[in-house]
Amino acid sequence: MTLPKKNRRRIVVDETRYVWTVAKPRERIHADRFELTLPLRIEQQDTPENRIRAKFNGTGVDFLFSGRAQSLSIRPRIVRMVIEEAIRRGWPTRGQKVISFDNAEQLFPGAVVPFDAGDEELRAACEQWFVPYPKDQTPPG
Repeated sequence: MTLPKKNRRRIVVDETRYVWTVAKPRERIHADRFELTLPLRIEQQDTPENRIRAKFNGTGVDFLFSGRAQSLSIRPRIVRMVIEEAIRRGWPTRGQKVISFDNAEQLFPGAVVPFDAGDEELRAACEQWFVPYPKDQTPPG
């Protein structure tokens, strides 16, 4: 199954064209925060059966009237790193058309955007709406 054309982005790595998208996040709600999984889907544009799947896990906080903040950001630089890692592992081969990375935030820590402990606006919003301020989410390593 190929990626839907809507919200699909393009990237070229080593002269090979790819299309990618981040699927709808999966969320698990807790009292003071939510855990989320962002599924990244990548296909070779000319050979869509060659696919990469990566699941990035993170956290976030909701604010009553001012939206939410989350600890993940999938940018083209991260997509390029995922593709390069898949190629480094020998993908694609005749026997392996799909490669998956679970807990991709550990392999690609650049996708993790730590909550800024010095962010006074975020701290004030948390205090205003009685939501605990997120602890420093700096990735390990």
